[in-house]
Amino acid sequence: MSLLCFLAFIFLPVVKCFTEVQMALMVPNDTHRLFSVDIVLPAVNIGILRARSFLPSDVNFTVHYADSKCHIGVGINEAIKLWYAGKVHVFFGPVCDYAVAPVARQTRFWNIPIVSVGAMAAEFKKFHVEDYPTLTRAGAVDFTVFSALIHKFLDQFKWNKFKILYEQQGINVSDDFCKIMSSSIYYTPSNKRKDYFNLGDLGDLENIIISEIGIGYGGMYIGWLEFINGKRDTTLIPRPLQPHILVDLFFFW
Repeated sequence: MSLLCFLAFIFLPVVKCFTEVQMALMVPNDTHRLFSVDIVLPAVNIGILRARSFLPSDVNFTVHYADSKCHIGVGINEAIKLWYAGKVHVFFGPVCDYAVAPVARQTRFWNIPIVSVGAMAAEFKKFHVEDYPTLTRAGAVDFTVFSALIHKFLDQFKWNKFKILYEQQGINVSDDFCKIMSSSIYYTPSNKRKDYFNLGDLGDLENIIISEIGIGYGGMYIGWLEFINGKRDTTLIPRPLQPHILVDLFFFW
């Protein structure tokens, strides 16, 4: 490329050298997802317009779209096809943790950067150097930071034990969103007594709370963190108990 530009500069002064940036956008086509292509692509186009405002006019951007389907196998398959076709200098997506993980592992061998607003699990930060060196996480949610915040909250109120009740999927963000978030909180190192329970199909929630929380994890307060239609509702309910009982907390999402 540089040699061609040098020769063109000497022999054909009027010839311009164009730089083509091949961008691979890998997000699901499912409109129920918060990051479906119909939502993300306009933002990508805005970013390209802003980049063109300060980059040389001979820099051109081409976006190649692939439907990741938020699937661990489909995502890496589409990435391989784009790379083999020579259509990628940078990956934007996938977003779902299970889909982005194998792609981000592979890009280290291709030496291609990958940017994702997902990759929220703690493992992406913990193993960044070894497994995901070309990955940049640009999302607003980082379960490592969120887990640290929860534990700071527990320390502040001197809650020494907690239990997490969670639904496997929760809100329609990515597969196993609530499970991954709960795991990040649970496996954050601490000396607290802790446990977790998968609510499954919910069933009789009142009896579940009685059996799973009971006196073993009950305390002076019940902390209720619930996501309803993507909005968080937080309630701290005082419950008078004997003074010697530890103040504890459980989370529900």
